Amino acid sequence: MLDWMKGVIGGKGSPLQKLIEGGWKDESEKQALLAAVAGDDSIKADSLLALVVAADATVQQRGGTLFLTRADEASVSALLKKTIELEGAQRTSLIKLLGRVRAEMLTPSLEMALKDTKEERLRTSWAIVMDLPAEVGDAYLARALEVGPPATRLAALGRLLKKSGAEGLRKELLAAASDRDARVRRAAVDALLQLTGNDVFEAMLDRLSVDDNAEIRGLGGTYLQKFIVSAPADMRPTILGRLLLAGDPELQSTLLKALFSTGSLGELLLEILTFCKTILGIQHQTVMTSLKSLGDPLLQATLPLLTNQDADIRVQALLLVEKFANPKTVGSIVKLLGDADWWVRIMACETLGRMKDQRVLGHLEKMLTDSDAKWAAIDALGSIGGDLAYTNLAGLLRDPQGEVRLAALNAIASVDDKRVAAHVEEVSKGDTSLDVRIRAVELLRVLRGATGASAGAAVTSAQLTQPMDKLLAYGREAGASDLHVTPGEPPLLRVNGVLSRVPTKAFTAKHTEALLSEILDPVRWPILQKAGAVDFCYSIAGVGRYRTNIFRQQRGMSGAFRCIPNAAPLLSDVGLPKYLDEINTYHQGIVLITGPAGSGKSTSLSALVNVINETRQAHVLTLEDPIEFLHPPKKALINQREIGRDSVSFAAAMRAALREDPDVIVVGEMRDRETIRLALLAAETGHLVIATMQTTGAVATVDKLVESFPTDEQQQVRVSLSGSLKLIISQTLVPRADGTGRAAVFEILKSTSPIRTLIREGKTFQLPSAMQIGRSMGMRTIDASLEEMLAAGIISLETAHENADKKETFEKRPVAKGGAGGAPTITVTTTAAAPVAPGPMPSIVPPSHVKGPPPPADPPPVAAAPQAAARPQPAPQA
Repeated sequence: MLDWMKGVIGGKGSPLQKLIEGGWKDESEKQALLAAVAGDDSIKADSLLALVVAADATVQQRGGTLFLTRADEASVSALLKKTIELEGAQRTSLIKLLGRVRAEMLTPSLEMALKDTKEERLRTSWAIVMDLPAEVGDAYLARALEVGPPATRLAALGRLLKKSGAEGLRKELLAAASDRDARVRRAAVDALLQLTGNDVFEAMLDRLSVDDNAEIRGLGGTYLQKFIVSAPADMRPTILGRLLLAGDPELQSTLLKALFSTGSLGELLLEILTFCKTILGIQHQTVMTSLKSLGDPLLQATLPLLTNQDADIRVQALLLVEKFANPKTVGSIVKLLGDADWWVRIMACETLGRMKDQRVLGHLEKMLTDSDAKWAAIDALGSIGGDLAYTNLAGLLRDPQGEVRLAALNAIASVDDKRVAAHVEEVSKGDTSLDVRIRAVELLRVLRGATGASAGAAVTSAQLTQPMDKLLAYGREAGASDLHVTPGEPPLLRVNGVLSRVPTKAFTAKHTEALLSEILDPVRWPILQKAGAVDFCYSIAGVGRYRTNIFRQQRGMSGAFRCIPNAAPLLSDVGLPKYLDEINTYHQGIVLITGPAGSGKSTSLSALVNVINETRQAHVLTLEDPIEFLHPPKKALINQREIGRDSVSFAAAMRAALREDPDVIVVGEMRDRETIRLALLAAETGHLVIATMQTTGAVATVDKLVESFPTDEQQQVRVSLSGSLKLIISQTLVPRADGTGRAAVFEILKSTSPIRTLIREGKTFQLPSAMQIGRSMGMRTIDASLEEMLAAGIISLETAHENADKKETFEKRPVAKGGAGGAPTITVTTTAAAPVAPGPMPSIVPPSHVKGPPPPADPPPVAAAPQAAARPQPAPQA
């Protein structure tokens, strides 16, 4: 006998017990037992549930009928509870009985069951609802489609479609098309294939661009191809605007072919190039690549547009012609060097430079007399190289205009000629312009592979006299990214992410305080006394700058110093993809660099600022705490403000910044709601904002930005962010497989139409899928970056597994060797510069005006770390 029947079936040998146990001899006795139970009013409805699951069909039917005649809300609740607990045939029998219960009596019990907090029981309750007859279960279909578990949502969608048809369910289908479960999305998209309209087109385009299911993407593409062919002409702007910014290049090419099949090739191409005037960067490149895939007929249709009356169309046509890399088009491009529009001449120079055809060097040489285009001609000469390019650029290094010398210096550094380094060194020593000399030093670092630790450091620790300066210089010479001074310990250095003690005697509290007090000025000393800690940037002439935090702790005064490289880093220095130099084309919006403390955010931030500094005539205003990298003006005007010295807070500095006519605002860290609010406002009002945040991952960054605001403001913030966000770079540092330090891993989210839609609708859980699909547009997930680094042999399988979002990706798989199987090799830099060989640690004598203990004895010489074989990189800063 089932346990749940005990205690409810009456006494031993009772009619109810015999019926449940099948204890009758023949049919007449069974009927007599049933009649006895029916006539016994003392038997409650819940006791009759045992008959409903009996083996005999007649007993089941009569038992159910008797239950219904005596049921109340309590017994119906018991019936539903048993239905949830049982399985198989017994559950089926009870579900049939539930379907016969009056709705007003069943509804309270169903409502309680659908509020169960235990996931398994809730899932079962929804499954029971879906198995109820239509007259009962249909009342729950809309709710099931919205909040039920995946299997329930799928079942509810199927029943609703049978009941209302696709057109009657349009709104629900559009919502279900972005359901978390692929089966539900697939069913919704299948149904939407029957419908037409802009709303369906938008939904299909979203599936095409963000869905992680290849089959669903294919359905979206099939629908769009059909829609494009039959779409009216006035729909083309909408189609172009969404189509050209979505989907992978292969599918995009297929859809473009379908679009071109609807009309004149030349007319449609003109429409597309007109649209291309509104997009930039990787999105523009993706469209051009898709157009190029259409082959020679498109090239032939493009060439006449090089003489279009609209100069912007001539530029777009020029960029498209360049994609074909056809030597036969060089003559057409050279003709544009004489164009009436200065911008077309500049773009023609740049295009010829990228095509690297030696035949055009003479034409570019003539452009050096064009006051508007000569800068582009100089860059193009450097890109193409060769003797004629070298001769012209070397001559320009003696031009009376500093701007020309600076441009020539940048260009000649790209020329593959062994004489270049000597020219650059001569400029670094003798040019009359400080900016030109600084740039020459930076280029020598690249050309000769000088380490970030020693670049520009003309003074050694042995030449210094102030004790703390000697110690800081020694740390830089040892290749350390950080130096710690604390009572009771010798100095500690962090090299390649590993913290180790310098082999010397421990510093006492008095000795430490004497060293640190010497570098505190009258402004910061009171701050330390009042707040217990103070941040600032400390500089040593001829050595470098250090981000400094001096603080009091239980054992006394302590200090932490971060070595800042002497030259602003390049994108390649920190391992950022080269295509991110497109930031110089951003004129408004917000760019975020995120990651945990110590992950290299400040270095990446500085690299992006350096790109703008070298390429744009813009006013860049930085707000930093403290100022780390110094950016001498190159093309840009740069003003650097330090929080705590030049302004009381980031929020106050942001408010002031909006009145200081900046083109670019750089925020060292967005820490509070007010700063975030002002940053979004600045981005919306025509400024480019570049900022850092301490978050892990692009999705977490979006969520944190939104959740920083009260609930009633969050939707407005989503809308604002979706419109202004340009780029999120999320980074972290992981150990290198060869044990030589750490490598930077990047996750990159770019603003595309699908990304903006997901942010606006609060569907951030779909962002990783959209980022995977958007790889052709420059996006990458953390797992994809780890995959590439593992394939290149940069990191170990264990490191990849430990840092992955989806750890199952890296479970139970062989470790790929670097370069094996055609795996891509990517450039990822170490977190600290390759150390030079320092001498012994200098003797640190306490300042004379502080009575301190005897200085520690000099340690034995510290063994130099091995020199890196590859070009060394500066240490990323937190």
